Amino acid sequence: MHSNLFTGLASKLLRNDKMIENITERHPLKKILNAEEVAEMATFLLSEKTTSISG
Repeated sequence: MHSNLFTGLASKLLRNDKMIENITERHPLKKILNAEEVAEMATFLLSEKTTSISG
């Protein structure tokens, strides 16, 4: 994964391939979302499409 896809904070945490590998392995989805993916998820969660989500 390219570091230019990370936010400033994530770039500090994911500063080398070993750290990226370790964090990816510990994540339930086995991947690290980039800033655009997080923004899309937030947009969805704030939309009217989620009126039946309650938890």
